[in-house]
Order: sequence, then structure tokens, then C-alpha cells
Amino acid sequence: MYMAGGAFAASKTDSRGGRGGRGRGKGRGPPSSNSTSSPSPALLTANIKNARTLDSLFGTVTAHLGRFNHIHLSACWNTLGRLAAGADPLWFQRHAKELESLAQTTAEVAETSAEVRARELANIAHGAAKSGRAAGLGAVWAALADAIERRIGDCNAQELANVAWAFARAEHRSSALFDALAAAAEKRAADFNPQELSNTVHAFAKAGHSSPALFAAVAEASGRRLAEFTPQGLANTVWAFATADVASHAFFEAVAAAALSRLSAFNPQDLASTAYAFAKAAHASPALFEQIGASAARRLPSFTPQGLSTLAWAFAAAGHSSPALLDAVAAAAAARLAEFDPQGLAQLAWSLAKACRPDDALFAALARA
Repeated sequence: MYMAGGAFAASKTDSRGGRGGRGRGKGRGPPSSNSTSSPSPALLTANIKNARTLDSLFGTVTAHLGRFNHIHLSACWNTLGRLAAGADPLWFQRHAKELESLAQTTAEVAETSAEVRARELANIAHGAAKSGRAAGLGAVWAALADAIERRIGDCNAQELANVAWAFARAEHRSSALFDALAAAAEKRAADFNPQELSNTVHAFAKAGHSSPALFAAVAEASGRRLAEFTPQGLANTVWAFATADVASHAFFEAVAAAALSRLSAFNPQDLASTAYAFAKAAHASPALFEQIGASAARRLPSFTPQGLSTLAWAFAAAGHSSPALLDAVAAAAAARLAEFDPQGLAQLAWSLAKACRPDDALFAALARA
């Protein structure tokens, strides 16, 4: 099924250099008298944050990892997450040794440092998730989960949302941490901004961690502020409620009204995700489906294959008759059949059959695929 994405804003890393060493004020080796080879803690933080390439960043890691404290580690993972997004996908092969050392140091500091704060831990988690190497950082995630759980009362709204997003993206299951995040976020839902509300429930739904009380608190906090949500935020939030099987008639009605007033601003992914959510939740909204169908029909070439199959599934599952739209989806899909994965093809075929809109050309192409 369709998975709505979501951009996420990281907390800004503390720019203070802190004391030298590994979060406990102790370095691994004697400092050099040469200020170029042994920059001050504040300058070291600046060098890490200002790195423009992964080679430059890992050069600093190689030269000074023994002097890294919790603030340096926070800045390093933040920068790594930012740079990895636009780097060669195989960057980690060139820097495997440095990444392993960085991970070991990070896990040690998270486990043992009394100085590391919730803010640095949240930033490390966010950067690690964005690095694309989350699967190979099991020890880091385990140490972060324990450390953040112990400091959950110190987390602000953004840090709670950042941590939930990071652990969900990393697919690191930590029931104890998610329980702690849910309890803290539930109590402080009114302090969350729209993006934090959306990203928090999206993370819980993606992680498959049930928390009805948290979703109820988010529904209450969001209901008064839906006009402040971005189109992506609305789509991601309602997708989360549907995926988590949280029934809230009043909330879905409010989202439908908010979406209808701004549907022209929804991109293809938002349209497909919103339609999917209402269909999965079995929440009838004929006016919303009519407008989604009209908007989608004008932009079908911009839909991904997954978006096309999800859109068709939503209309078929919701029982909303839209023969012209489904015929157009079938035609668009037939021209791009090689781009579909098997699940998408099966979903599309089921949808057209369910809606009694079999397309001979498409089904012949599916038979040949």
C-alpha cells in the first residue's frame, strides 16, 4: 500500500564547543601544541558543521575522534545526514572504517556520558536515520533508545517528534522507547506545531506501535489547527490514523473539510495518500473523492506507478464510482507497465476488476508481463 512520505526538520545542533573529550571531559590522547592539528572544542564544532563533503567530514573524524564530546558527535551526525543525502550511494564503502569508529564512540558516549542532553541525542538519531546506513548501526540505536528513555522528561516537542521519526525510519523497534515517547507526547500535544503532530503519528503508524491515547490527543490538538497544516501534513496525518486503525469520525470529517478547501495545492502523492486513508478507514466522503478524482485526472502523468495503483485501489475499495478516472488510470498504467512492481500490478488489476472497469489492453499487457 501507499506510504506517504514526509520531510522533517531537524533540531539545530548546539553550536557550543563544550569541553574536550568524550562527553566526560576526557580526551583519548594528549593534545598537540599545534593549534592547526588540535583545534579548540568550539573550532572543532565549526569545522564539523561547515564540512562540505563526506571526505572532509570523515577527515575530521579520523584526525580528532578521540577528542569528540557529545556536542561534536551531535554536529557530526547532523552533518553526515545532510551530506549523505546528496552523496554517491556507495559512500559508506570508502568510509567504512571511519563510520564504524564513529558509531562505536557514539554508542559509548550515549551509554556512559552524564553530560549528553536530550537535544544532542535527538540530533544524533535524526542524522543517523538520514545517513542511509541506519541498518548497520544497531549498537548506536540501542544505546540511543536507552539514553533517550532516561531523559524523556527533558525532551521538548520537536525532540520527541524527531526521535519518533528517526527510530521509525531506521526501523529499529524499541517498545519501551515508543511507550515513553507516547506518554510524553500525549501530555504535551498542545505544545506541538502542526508538522510535529503530523510526523509523530506518522512515525508511530510506520513503526506499527499502537498508542490510541496518543492518537486521541493528536486528534484533539490537530482539530483546532488543521488550517495550519501543509497539504503533505494533512495527507500524512490522515494516512497515519488509517494505517494505525484509529477510528475518529469527527477527525476524518474535519480533515475532509480542510482538504476540500485546499485540494488544488495537493501534489499527486498527497492526493493518492489521502484517498487511500479515507478508503482504508472506510470513511465515506463523496465530495472529497469527487474532487480528488477531478484533480488527479488532470495530473495522471505526474503520478508514480505506486501512486496510480494506490489511487485506483482507493476508489475501488471506497466503492466510489468514477469510471472516467479509472479508465484514464488504466491507460496511463498501460503506457508505463515496465515501471510497476508485482504488488503494484496486482493491486491495479484487483482495483479495476473490483470497480468493474476491466481494460482489455491493460489486462493483455498484464498477462504478458
